[in-house]
Amino acid sequence: MALPLGAGIGLALPAMIVANSRYWIIYPWSYPIMAALGGDFDVFDKGSLIFFLSLFLLLVVFAWGYANFIKRDIA
Repeated sequence: MALPLGAGIGLALPAMIVANSRYWIIYPWSYPIMAALGGDFDVFDKGSLIFFLSLFLLLVVFAWGYANFIKRDIA
């Protein structure tokens, strides 16, 4: 459990720095920051773009996880 938690924290902390650059779109861990600060600052004025990008990423990850869940023998 420590490995995924450590990886998540390790990738989330640089997201604050990347969110202030022009490369935020290629770093998925900056999406929550961009969505939360969507309309408050000029730099973060990307509300609908980040919403649809996050929704797309959520659906892709969910579909991948669902497909892997169906393949596994649970019983």
